[in-house]
Amino acid sequence: MAYSIPSMTSTTCSSSATTLSSPISILPPEILALIFQQCTLEEPYAPVGLSHVSSMWRRTAVTTPLLWAVITAGVSSKRPQVTVHRVQTWLGRSGAIPIYLKLVVNERLSEDVSLLISIRDHIRHWGGMTLITGSHEIARQVMVFLMGSSSERLDHFSCLFLMAGSPLSDNFQEEQEPNEGNSNAHADITDVFRVLAQANAGHLRELILGAAALPYRVWQPAIMDSPFSVYPTKSMLSSVTLSLPSLQTLRLFERSSNVAEIGASSILHLLAKCPSLRTFIFRGSNLFDPHGVHGMFPIDLPHLRTLHLCQTFHQRIILSHLHTPKLNTLRLMWLNRPERLVDESYEPDSEERMEEEAEFSQSPWTDLLTGSGIRSLIRHTRLMYGLAPPITVLDMDFADIRSPKDFVWVFEHLPLLEEFRIVGSDMSDKVLLALASQRKIDSGREEWLCPCLRRLEFSRCDIITGLGIISLAKARNPPIESDIAHMEGQPARLEKFMVDGCGRIDCESVAVLQYIMGDVCFDVEPMEW
Repeated sequence: MAYSIPSMTSTTCSSSATTLSSPISILPPEILALIFQQCTLEEPYAPVGLSHVSSMWRRTAVTTPLLWAVITAGVSSKRPQVTVHRVQTWLGRSGAIPIYLKLVVNERLSEDVSLLISIRDHIRHWGGMTLITGSHEIARQVMVFLMGSSSERLDHFSCLFLMAGSPLSDNFQEEQEPNEGNSNAHADITDVFRVLAQANAGHLRELILGAAALPYRVWQPAIMDSPFSVYPTKSMLSSVTLSLPSLQTLRLFERSSNVAEIGASSILHLLAKCPSLRTFIFRGSNLFDPHGVHGMFPIDLPHLRTLHLCQTFHQRIILSHLHTPKLNTLRLMWLNRPERLVDESYEPDSEERMEEEAEFSQSPWTDLLTGSGIRSLIRHTRLMYGLAPPITVLDMDFADIRSPKDFVWVFEHLPLLEEFRIVGSDMSDKVLLALASQRKIDSGREEWLCPCLRRLEFSRCDIITGLGIISLAKARNPPIESDIAHMEGQPARLEKFMVDGCGRIDCESVAVLQYIMGDVCFDVEPMEW
């Protein structure tokens, strides 16, 4: 029997070859659009290249609004029309979905503001904005131009990332005096916040701000004592009326502008306007200014879960003025400082005065005020809500506590602590032995400090010894087959125990510790001393 073989035209062969060599060409448009969206996460201008590969890719790219939802542009006098045309193309293809703007503005606004006008015309579709400028004045001009005169509701506007000025340099000099330029920074940032408060942006949930000032105090030239005044007087300063009721994440990074002036009082006044805050992160400078804090009432943050303070001398003031009944994670970084910078205006509260004198550390870099700040945070929250903050993660990176007594007090009031990490501390074996033994409480029975503790990390702690580490490991991780491991009230077993660069932990102690811990994570890099 003869079989006839169908003839294959050149078009059929070419189509089959294309399919075999490029399997992506047979994907449904919906799958192809998802792949394109992943490309835009790595490269913001990817949609342009993708739309020029083939007619099918172009049709898919142009009809997928999400690909064009992130718009990046630089406001400059050089070739402005090219930028305007590109931004208008992206705005048109994004449709009615929320758009996210990334603007870099390095020049003063000129007469040619067609780019900003195009962006402002789509204000009702804004989902968020990133604005990076070289000065606070430019930031104010852009924000006022874009949002100051609009009556549109910003129902989708949920995040703002504003960076004004340059990062703080390593040779920042706290001896510099305040000047007119820095006061202007206060006025400019105040106008930015005033625009936010007046705009219909009731859904703003995330604010990331890099600036040299906060909108607590503003210039009022109409009541200047003299038209030739350069420095502000008390009569020229007033509070800013603003409210950020929906804000859940606030990140502040202090930037340089002649002199950085983000003081503790301005931070606390801003926090008071954010009742829904869940995350607060602040990275400051070496400037210490307790002015304006005296007499302030504690700030109630009933929803705050993450608090991160880094490179600031205001840790004690901030911590001691907060009520945080749901605080879960407390991270303190780079807060150690010489004794000469201790807050001389600090006075312990009545409970601290009644306590016996603490056993002080011998290190000149240990910070007294970090310990008192943590104790105040715990004590005030417990007084307000009846319970201490439910902290499960305590991270102290070069943010030491002054004495073993302070450490033990903190551990006594953190029964839910699961993870403790400390770097650059001169804590002694007394703290480790306190964690390794039961202590009597008011009712007469004994209990463990931090019974939920599962992860420990000690780095560059040069006072603790192998004896203290072994005692802690034995107490927390007894042999599973022993009766002690199954006793009622036994604390949680350590799942992670990390030691890094601790000079007094020798190789023999390391071997014993590894035997006790078994397969639990253990790292050690002994320092030579």
